[in-house]
Amino acid sequence: MNEFGVEFTENTTFDQMEAGLDAVSAIDRVQEDETWFFSAEWGTTQRDLNNLKGKIETGSGRGSVSDIGLQGDSKQTKK
Repeated sequence: MNEFGVEFTENTTFDQMEAGLDAVSAIDRVQEDETWFFSAEWGTTQRDLNNLKGKIETGSGRGSVSDIGLQGDSKQTKK
C-alpha cells in the first residue's frame, strides 16, 4: 500500500473526482485545499504513476488530472 496525492483540473466536479478515486480503490481519502491524498495498491515508479493517472481518468474523465505523485514528495509529477 502506497500513499499518493492527486490534483484535478478546475472543471472536474466532485462526483467525477470521487469516481476517479473509486476507479483505483483509493482508501483513507483526505482532501486538503486542491489536493486529494489517498492510499492504494499501486507501485511507485514513473510508469506506475502514469498508469495510476490513466486509471483515475477512466472514472473522472480524460484530462481531469492536472498533477499526481507520491504523498510527501515536494515535487509531484506533472503530465
